[in-house]
Amino acid sequence: MTGHPLGFLPIDKGQEHNIKDTKVTFGTRGLNASWALMKKTSPAIPTLRAVRKHTELQIRTLRRGLHHSDPLKEKDIEILHNAYIASNIHTYQDGREVKTKADGTMDVVTKGSLNILTKGTLARWWNNRSYVRAPQEIW
Repeated sequence: MTGHPLGFLPIDKGQEHNIKDTKVTFGTRGLNASWALMKKTSPAIPTLRAVRKHTELQIRTLRRGLHHSDPLKEKDIEILHNAYIASNIHTYQDGREVKTKADGTMDVVTKGSLNILTKGTLARWWNNRSYVRAPQEIW
């Protein structure tokens, strides 16, 4: 960046993207944010950027975040619907049989729900997150 007209070069634009990714997109936040943590995470930013782009191309859920336009929820739903149909996840395939019990699938939804209700998982979760809070703020 020279400050002269036509002095903003493509390399400068790339650097601006790097700065945004370091500070905003993949920035460190919260109590543990520090220059040391930012220094550790910065080398991973190109990989994180590639993973985000790959995920977007596979799932197509971040369309709104990539374009400066009003959201089109009907189009977003249509994209997700078409991806669901194309995956054939819930299509019945005639001729498939479970020969042994080991070949069958486990009902993980029911098993997980029973685990939450009967083994104290929900109570443990609440106990780990419930604590006495101060009724006032001290500045």
